[in-house]
Amino acid sequence: MPKKGIPKTTKARRKIAAALDEVLAHVEGKPNKIKFFDLFVPDDVDVKAVRKKTGLSQDNFARYIGINSGTLRNWEQGVREPTGAARTLLAMVSKDPEIVQRTLAPRRKPKAATAKRKQALPGAAM
Repeated sequence: MPKKGIPKTTKARRKIAAALDEVLAHVEGKPNKIKFFDLFVPDDVDVKAVRKKTGLSQDNFARYIGINSGTLRNWEQGVREPTGAARTLLAMVSKDPEIVQRTLAPRRKPKAATAKRKQALPGAAM
């Protein structure tokens, strides 16, 4: 039977209390762990130029950045403009065309290394 009186302190409550302490310290100008970053994301993004830096077709580039190919065509034709996170992602791809592939591609072990490891294991069938 639960005890009456003081409510149980849960892990979530402790995390919330710690976060509120950090916010209060920040507001009061005291040292804290809160970090702010000043980022520059251009207002205008030449989507077609960004795509051409990657060397991808419209369909492949749309898949690469996780959008519908119709959306990409609208951006490239000036019908619509990318906003928010899409604009930030395009700015990143513009500076580093392989950032998405390098960051999000699954890590695969070379087949040769896997075969050598199987040979080294006792009782490994070939």
